[in-house]
Parts: sequence; structure tokens; C-alpha cells
Amino acid sequence: MRRRTFLAAIPGALGLASGGAVGNVSTMPTSVSIITIGELHPRVWRSIKDLISDLRGLSYSVNAVEGSLEVGNSGHRIVVGAADDRNRKDLQKTGWKMETPLSPEHFELTARPGVIFALGGDSRGAVYAISELRRRTALKGSLPAELSVRYKPAFSVRRWSTAVSYNFGAPWDERAHLSHRFSYIKSEILPRASDYGVSSIELNGRPGDGWDIDWMIGFEKYPELTALFPAGERHQRLLVVGDLARAAHDNLLELLVWSHELHLPAGFTDLYPQVKGKDYPVCLSNDFLKRFIREKYLEFFSTAPSVDGLVISVNESGQFSLLTDAGCKCDRCMLMTQRDRLSTVLGEVITVASQLRKQIVLRTFQSSFIHNLDGHPELDTVRKAYAGLPKNVQIMSKYCPLDFYGGEIADEPLIGAFPNPHLVEFSLDVEWQGRTFAPVLTPENFRRRVAHAIEKKCVGIVARVDFLFPSMEPEPIFSHPNDFNARFMGELLWDPDANIDESLLHWCTLRYGPQAGPLIAPALRKTEEITQKTFFALGQTVINYHNMIAAVSVCDNNLWGHALSKWDPAKAELSKSFFEPSADLIAQCMAEKRRALDLATEALREIHSTRGKLPEIEYQRLRYMFEKLKPSAGSLSSPQTDCFFSAKTGFAADCYVRSRPRSSSIPFSGGASSAAQSH
Repeated sequence: MRRRTFLAAIPGALGLASGGAVGNVSTMPTSVSIITIGELHPRVWRSIKDLISDLRGLSYSVNAVEGSLEVGNSGHRIVVGAADDRNRKDLQKTGWKMETPLSPEHFELTARPGVIFALGGDSRGAVYAISELRRRTALKGSLPAELSVRYKPAFSVRRWSTAVSYNFGAPWDERAHLSHRFSYIKSEILPRASDYGVSSIELNGRPGDGWDIDWMIGFEKYPELTALFPAGERHQRLLVVGDLARAAHDNLLELLVWSHELHLPAGFTDLYPQVKGKDYPVCLSNDFLKRFIREKYLEFFSTAPSVDGLVISVNESGQFSLLTDAGCKCDRCMLMTQRDRLSTVLGEVITVASQLRKQIVLRTFQSSFIHNLDGHPELDTVRKAYAGLPKNVQIMSKYCPLDFYGGEIADEPLIGAFPNPHLVEFSLDVEWQGRTFAPVLTPENFRRRVAHAIEKKCVGIVARVDFLFPSMEPEPIFSHPNDFNARFMGELLWDPDANIDESLLHWCTLRYGPQAGPLIAPALRKTEEITQKTFFALGQTVINYHNMIAAVSVCDNNLWGHALSKWDPAKAELSKSFFEPSADLIAQCMAEKRRALDLATEALREIHSTRGKLPEIEYQRLRYMFEKLKPSAGSLSSPQTDCFFSAKTGFAADCYVRSRPRSSSIPFSGGASSAAQSH
């Protein structure tokens, strides 16, 4: 089977946000009939309606979705359906000649005079086929005349991750907050996902910010806990979650939700003192605690059975870190290894998920608050803790260690380190490199990391479409140039060798029109190098925290915790040099910033050249974005920044000198707290 690039359609009439029609079509309307084959999911019918809207926008006259299966000589016929054994005879009547049925999710797009086949191995595949047809039609300005391609996904798991956390320390303990976020997901994210080649959605969030299974359930078998909550309130929250899961299914998507390895309601140990541990909040050997964990998940799935699975985020519940905590000091717990402690808790969750045939994913997220430039001990802890997991358990890692730290940090060493199916997590908005504060397109990094995932035989890619606190995001990526990140990632999930420049040109042409698009594409292409050189110093996180200039203490924490040498021994001298910065090192860093400034200046000139070729409001919007990008680069290459950088690294050098007599494994307590870290 030939695999070709999957290019997602931009939602809306032809996906043309501002530039008008891309091609020229005959001034005489052309008749089109759409024929459907087999029983199609309602999501397919919605795609057909979008296609009809697109065609009418191009002056095609679209007939009702009916008619004889035989292909005539007048007008166009578009055949949509599932190419499986049940429908083979009907398809042959339409002129379809492919002998091999399509597999689930695979799809075919074939055009020859008078007829176009947009067929899938199932309803998902049919939606993907229609999306591809819409995109090609929008680019050409007319239906394709000659075409014959078949597509298959490179990954079985193609997932978007969206956040439900609430910032400012307040939990989502009011149903209104949850309903508001879910309403956005239902209206803006779920309908788009299939058009980008995505097959599932996950809700991410942390309990400290108001999202965990514990925030949803009413603990029906524990009346002492139930009495702490307003009557019926938590049941209503779970119904909202179930409603979102059904909405995902309506869009042919699976829905998974985040939970954490061990998170307990406030006051739990006071209500149930039998679970208290010795020199630790809880005793993991306690049978009551194990039963409580098991019944918590049984209650969740019994009330929201449409949820398809769990993503368990280990090591960041805010209460416990079973990978690193010393744990209870009772006689039974003292015999436990870290793997035993984690398995005791996760075993209950895995058992419930397996019994109910729910998916379960374990994340490998780690923090790194240690004085050690030469290694990262938590890597070995995770390897041991996750050894021997049941085969149905999937594992998920970020593309690089710790967090989304740009294109020059090493690949996460745990990717492919286990026999279990592995997923790789990405940020599309792009966290730590600018998010949607400015244009940040990072296709080179995505393509390299996806190639690494394939090399490691990973089964899936999970891409975050927003920041962990959506309220802090300037705007969603779908209305922003960073939408290209979602678009290009969608292509990579089907064709890992997708051509970046061709894809970007197509996207810009669809988004900004045929006059402005080719001028905007080179400017956007530069943003990967601009932001990499702006937010990092020779690839190292030094003077930034997320997208801000960091405090000196955070700088020190970055130098220790994010040292590139932890994962790449070839960077040992570089990591050490930041503690005792030479004039040459500072010169290299400043040269890097000047390069970012030069590129930003050039990109802004390219944006200026589009004036008059775009609607004025769209031109001003792009100009503003690039004008903001330019001083972001420039502010880090000024003489003042030279002094600022020297002061920071000088302070860090002093800390480095003072710390060298100590053990390299002593945790560092200064700088940003672990609670402030991304997840």
C-alpha cells in the first residue's frame, strides 16, 4: 500500500480564512452528485455537508445525496463510503476497480473523468478521505481530475491532549467552570480532530489545579466523605464528563482522562486513621487503602462508562511522589522497593481498567531538582518501577527529558525502553518556546522527534493543543499561525517524510490566499530558529522560565536541573562552562541572540511586503505578532543583557563552587518549586 502525505482541511468554507479562492474555476456551474455507499456514521454525514458547502462556494451545483450507482457521462459523481467486503458489489457498480478492501482507518482518494472515490476502510477512514478531498479542492479551486492514492496511518494512536486545569490555585470545584471548558472542547476541538487525522482526545490536568478523579466522584461507599460535599453535586460533575465522552464518540474519537498515581481527598487520613503510615501520611500496605483506590475507579467508570481510559500521571499528584518518596516506615512497607510501592497503588487501577476493558497509560514524567550534571538518577528509578507491567498498559514520555525544552536537547532516554506500547508527547502551542504569544512553528523538531519515535517502534503520538492553564493562553492555536504545528503534526502521523516547505506553502495559501501566502511562508519558517535561539542559550535552558526572563534563583535551578550533559555526555563541558562563564561563552550566547534578532528583522520585512495583499486587519495582526517577536529576540542581545547574563551565571558559578564538596545527589530546594513546573 502506498502511503502519501495526509494534509488536513482547515475547518470552515474551503479553509480560506482571509485570502479568498485559491484557483480559477469555470464561470459555468458544474453539476455534482454525491453517492453514499453503506451505512455511514453521522460524523461522515457532517463531513459530506462540509464538502457540499465547499463545492457550492466554488459554484458547483450539488445534487441531493442520492441517485443511481452507475456512473454516467454528465457532471461529476463523488462516491463516499466504506470500501469493505459488505459494500464491494455496490462499489463495483459505481466503477470502483480496486480489488483489495481497505483496512480500518485507511483511506483512498481516486479521481478520473466523471467520478471521484473518497473511500475509507471504516467511517473514520471515510472522514479522512473527505477531508483530504476538501483540502485538494480548496488548493486547486476545483475538483481534482486525475488522482490515485491510498493512505495508511504511521501510528495507531493519534491523539490530541487538551487541558482542563484552572489557574490561580482554585480547584475546579464548581460545575460551571468544568462545563465552560467542556463546552469549548465540544465546539472547537472535537469537531476539528478528525480533519487533522486525529483519532482520540485526552483531558490533562493536575489535582492541585483542580483536575483528578477525586474532584469528580462522590465516594458513594464512604459516607463520611460524601457528607463533605453538596448533595448530588459530584454526581452532576461526572455526568458532564460522561456527556463529553459521548460527544467525542459522536466525532469518532476516543476520550481518555488524566488521573494520578495516588491522590486522596482533603482530610482523608483524619476520617480514616487506620490508613495512616509511620513517618509518612499513608501506609501503602493497608488493605483499606487498596480497596478505596479500587472502588474510586469503579465508581468513576460506573457513572461515566463512555470514558475510554485513563492516563496516570506519576510523580506529580501534589501529595505523594511514589517514585522518589521514602514511604511508610512500618515493618511491611520497609520491605518494599520503590517499584513495590508504585505497583501496590497502580496495581489496583490497572486491575479495574483491565476488568472494564479500559485503556490505561502511564506517564514517565520526572523532575530534576538535584545537584548533578552527569546523570539523572530518576531515569533508573522509572525503569525499575515500570518493569514487568501488564502488556495492555501503555507508557507515555515527552519527546525530551523533563519538559518541552526545544530542539537541541536529547531525546527522552526512556522512549522505547520498555516492552509495553509507547507513546510520545508533544506541545503544539509551543510550551517553553513562546506558546501563542508569538508565531512559533517548529516542524523540524517535530519531524526529527517523530522519526525517533518510529525508530523506537512507538505506537502513537500525543500532541497538546493548548497550555496546561488555558486561561493563560493568549489565544487558541487554531486561530493562530501555530495552527500549522497541528496541521504538520497531523501530516507526520501519516507520512513521517512530509515535506515541510511544501506543507507550509499549502497551509499559508489556504489560510492567507495565493497572493500573500507565498510571502508569509518564509517569515513563518524562520520562527523555529528565532525562538530556539531566543529562549535557549546554546540549547540550554538558562535565563528563562516558560516564556519569561527568569529570576536568578531559577537560573541556578535551570543550570543544575536542565543541564544538557545529564542526557548527552558530549555536552559535559558546555554544562560546566555556564557555571564559570568565559568571555567566549558569553560572546557565543550573544551571537546566537543577534542571529535571532537578524532573522526576526528579516521576517518582519517579509510580513511588511504583504500589505495590500491581505485584508488590512489580517495584515495588522501578523505585523503585530512579528513586531513582538523581534524585541523578544533583541532584548536578549543588548549590552544590558550581556551584563544580566554575566550576573546570573556569576551567581550560579558561586553556587556551583559552594556546592561541589557536597554529594551530587542532594536535592536543591532553591529556585522554582516543583509545583510550578509544567507537567
